[in-house]
Amino acid sequence: MVLRDLSDRCRQFLLATALLDGLSAPLCDFILESRESRAVLDELVARGLFIQPMAGRDGWYRYHPLFQDFLRDRLAQVSPESIPVLRRRAAQWFFGNGELNTALVHASRCQDDDFFHGMLRECCTHWIKSGDFNLVVTWVEPLPEETLLGDWQLLVPFTGALIFSRRFHQAGYYLEALKSNQVSPTGMLGDYSMVPFLETLLQVFQHDSAFQLEADQELLVRSANHHDIRAFALAMLAYHRLLHGDLDEAVAYAAQAKAVLGQLCYDYLESYADLILILCNRASARMLEATQQSYEMHRRHTQREGSQAWINGSIALAVVEYEQNNLDQARRLAERLIPLVSSACATEVVANTYLTLARILNVTGQPVRGLPLLDDLERVLKLGVYERFLSQTAFERARHAFVSGDRPELDRLVKAAGLDKRWRKQYAADHSRYSEIWERHGLVVALWLRAHDRFSEAESVLRCMKR
Repeated sequence: MVLRDLSDRCRQFLLATALLDGLSAPLCDFILESRESRAVLDELVARGLFIQPMAGRDGWYRYHPLFQDFLRDRLAQVSPESIPVLRRRAAQWFFGNGELNTALVHASRCQDDDFFHGMLRECCTHWIKSGDFNLVVTWVEPLPEETLLGDWQLLVPFTGALIFSRRFHQAGYYLEALKSNQVSPTGMLGDYSMVPFLETLLQVFQHDSAFQLEADQELLVRSANHHDIRAFALAMLAYHRLLHGDLDEAVAYAAQAKAVLGQLCYDYLESYADLILILCNRASARMLEATQQSYEMHRRHTQREGSQAWINGSIALAVVEYEQNNLDQARRLAERLIPLVSSACATEVVANTYLTLARILNVTGQPVRGLPLLDDLERVLKLGVYERFLSQTAFERARHAFVSGDRPELDRLVKAAGLDKRWRKQYAADHSRYSEIWERHGLVVALWLRAHDRFSEAESVLRCMKR
């Protein structure tokens, strides 16, 4: 009855746009190849024909679900051949307007695998740059294995996304496929230097402080013929140097990585290079520079709240607020981050988020809320070999146990780390090379000895660490 009372123009408009979950005049003009969509939408709204504005999106409308189902059924009956064409145009419009997920929904339903896979490759490139690794995995993983293994342009970003998401065993499987030359390199990422790069990336994210580069670390940069990979490699070298206390070199590599990644629009990895620079400045006691960088980094990503780059900037700011004793601001920011940090976030970010909030809660007399956060963090850390972050967690537990007078808990922590038997050997002389694990465990030992009134031994451990 509704359709019979409409003009041909309105009737054709309703059928052609039935595939859309949201309507706007520019979108409908693109799909219909017309310039009349604004007038038609106004007419439909004026007549109250099962169409209503979408909340929070000016100029956008949606059909009543039952009416939309009817329209889709009618379209399938009277013009089934038009559906793939309309889906393709919708995919192109949403892609061009940055709504990639919606674009792929339409592309996957337009009965053209080449078109869908081509758009998926471009979306993966964008998501790798923005740090949305979960979207890469969500869209690529359901593909048939023969399709994925035959497409270098999908397999490379998918393997990288698996690594960033801590799905290490699955990433290793596809990395072996790349190494065995089962997939021929094609397209923008068609370079065998991707293989050693991904191997190194897997080491960085899976093995934490055990990660080592070749004797000639520049080999990684020189072997990366693709300029994007050279930028990634610089960030890896910066992180490696930071872990081993070579702060000046870490700053040099991170600064280079930041400049190149910014030029290439890798927002997420540029923010990660920023994090390394902030960590280096903090470790070098350049607190003013670290503070200024943290505020600037957070400000730069304010408009993209919830993005991976915003998360990186926010945890940097939360740590700075805590160190300046602005506990309320730091707590509020960390509490906003807890539900946002995911397996796609860098381990450095996940660990600092949980540790900072747990520390604030313990300091403000809320250990009942703080200690479970350390339990949650340790469950995340079981996904890899994260001795460095586990040592940070052990120190947080030891600090709380010391303050609360819980000597049995200190005994347990020291024994669990095997420090009860080897602490004398490790902290009796100068340590040849800095290690954060060695440092954090040394603080645990010092607190343990102090709690047992073994003052001279605790002092000797601290003097060793000071040297």
